[in-house]
Amino acid sequence: MKKYFLLCAAALCMTSCLNDDDETPVKDDGLRVVTFEDATVPSVGNFWTSLVDDPQYGGPLLYQNYNPENWTYDTEYSWKDPNTQLFSEIPWVNFYGSMTRSFSSGGVAISNYRNESISSATFEKQLTIPFTENNNANFAVVYQGTQEVQYLPSIRFADSKARLIPGMYITLTSYTQNSIINGDEYTTPFDAKDQYTITFIGYNGSTETTRVNVVLNVNNIQQLMTGWYGIDLSSLGKVTEIKFLIDSTKKNDYGISTPTYFAFDNVYVQLNEGEY
Repeated sequence: MKKYFLLCAAALCMTSCLNDDDETPVKDDGLRVVTFEDATVPSVGNFWTSLVDDPQYGGPLLYQNYNPENWTYDTEYSWKDPNTQLFSEIPWVNFYGSMTRSFSSGGVAISNYRNESISSATFEKQLTIPFTENNNANFAVVYQGTQEVQYLPSIRFADSKARLIPGMYITLTSYTQNSIINGDEYTTPFDAKDQYTITFIGYNGSTETTRVNVVLNVNNIQQLMTGWYGIDLSSLGKVTEIKFLIDSTKKNDYGISTPTYFAFDNVYVQLNEGEY
């Protein structure tokens, strides 16, 4: 179950705005939550669910227009929440001199794949988390293909206006957790000294505001096996974009050997005055 700690302040405000007869409309304080659920966009059927690819790896949405001559793709996958303008698209990445864009080079994909056993999760089940919920179907999955800042996956506001994103909920995908807990053909399991770090980099235009680091290890990784973990991003301030940077102490000759995936849901967005 998600811990809705960020709703407390809004709930108190709403309560204080009610009269004793409980008939006064609740005051809109501009706080919105991007849940990736179809019901939030009632005018378009299956608005979010239509963005879930099948199969998870190599599907027609996330891996379009393959060019076998240079092993590149041109994938026009993007999403935008009409209630907040929160937006993401598969970025162009320089792949050995050729520009490519597909989920294999990084991005943020919508998913509803759940309940995948950690021990059986491979890259072919890259969009899956290991638990389910009664009221929340869809979520987003981040994959980082490179640590170069200009190519990092991100979320941003489509209208380029800066807004506060107070927080969101995150978890690790089944595939990532399998590698951390059990190891795989590329790496050994985490021990007491190993860490998996997700860094949220805030930008206002081209200027970096600050960073928030979430450090996971063998002591706290168990929290993410059965539920979501709330993180506070308010210190980023008002941003036009948040980039996601993933790192792991597990490395080989080619770089990070831990799968660079995580999932997020319920992104809180504070609209500016005049927008609500």
